[in-house]
Amino acid sequence: MNTKYIRVDEVSDGSLFCGGIFDDIRTAIGSMYLDIDDFHDSYRDEGSLFIVNDMYQLEDGGIGVDVEFKHPSWEKSETERYMVLVYNEKDGKNG
Repeated sequence: MNTKYIRVDEVSDGSLFCGGIFDDIRTAIGSMYLDIDDFHDSYRDEGSLFIVNDMYQLEDGGIGVDVEFKHPSWEKSETERYMVLVYNEKDGKNG
């Protein structure tokens, strides 16, 4: 059985984007946090909000991290979710 780890990013409008397919979970998680750090660069001005929440277990066995962010000119913050999903190539199922 060959397991892969798929990076999926869910942006604030609900769209999903593949961030890559990886052979090991550590590389997938590292990629996720590097992208979060790059995203943070847009929200470093005074009055900006950027909160990276703790990793949590997804129901399907993957992991997720929610990031809340807000530009000083916005009324409300938005949230994006970064996920690493586990994919079993043998039977084509998550988990």
